[in-house]
Amino acid sequence: MQLAPTDIHQVLHALAGRFEQRAGDAGVELEVIAEPGLNARVDRLRVEQALGNLLDNALRYGKGPVQMSARDKGAQLELHVRDRGSGFSAQYLPRAFERFSRDDASRSDGGSGLGLAIVEAIARGHGGAAHVSNRDGGGADASLLLATAKELEPARLLATPTSMRSNALRAGDGEELER
Repeated sequence: MQLAPTDIHQVLHALAGRFEQRAGDAGVELEVIAEPGLNARVDRLRVEQALGNLLDNALRYGKGPVQMSARDKGAQLELHVRDRGSGFSAQYLPRAFERFSRDDASRSDGGSGLGLAIVEAIARGHGGAAHVSNRDGGGADASLLLATAKELEPARLLATPTSMRSNALRAGDGEELER
């Protein structure tokens, strides 16, 4: 994992932008609920991958509107993707995160059954967990709870410029130690 201070509000809006055309073509509204300035120390690429998998599933199997949300829970970040489709079958829920597991064998959408397994691996990599459930009134709720280290001072978030980094450390006797 490449943990770094990340603007979660911006991540959710960027993902919504990436899926906007597809959602529009399906007549589905994407809604983002996240506090501006919500920051957490996460692997941005992996969080985007996990949420992208969940959005893909919501647009593929669910019905609109699709809601993506983020909430600060202290040392944890709670992320949800919710839809108003048919939800998960009772038989599928206990095995939703198994590799190659699919809810309905009759679906011929070409999905591999790996999406939720990847989501769970990303959540665990962040010291957290992934969950799926059915919503009251219909639909699915897929969530990630990630352990985070929030940064309080944005000025300290600036990374050292690449030009100032060394690729090796030098020991006192002239030997080079690889990082």
